[in-house]
Amino acid sequence: MENNFRWIFIPRDIWLDKKLNLIQKILLIEIDSFIQSNWKCIETNKYFAKFYWVTTTHISKSINELAKLWYINIELIYAENSKQIIERKITR
Repeated sequence: MENNFRWIFIPRDIWLDKKLNLIQKILLIEIDSFIQSNWKCIETNKYFAKFYWVTTTHISKSINELAKLWYINIELIYAENSKQIIERKITR
């Protein structure tokens, strides 16, 4: 999990948003960076949890809260004729 960046830019509106906690703010910025590179973010909760040193449950709750507050959109892709999720796409 090697990242090649020298700084992180947090837009003022996100930094000052009182509805978001710190993890949600930096998670939103990280999701945005993937979206700008790939048009969507397909990273897993496990990936984000390892990156931020928190639990996958914490990441799941944070992502769900971001979606509930309309900061992100989540599309789940299921296996054919199944309830098994094979991919999650996050967009803004």
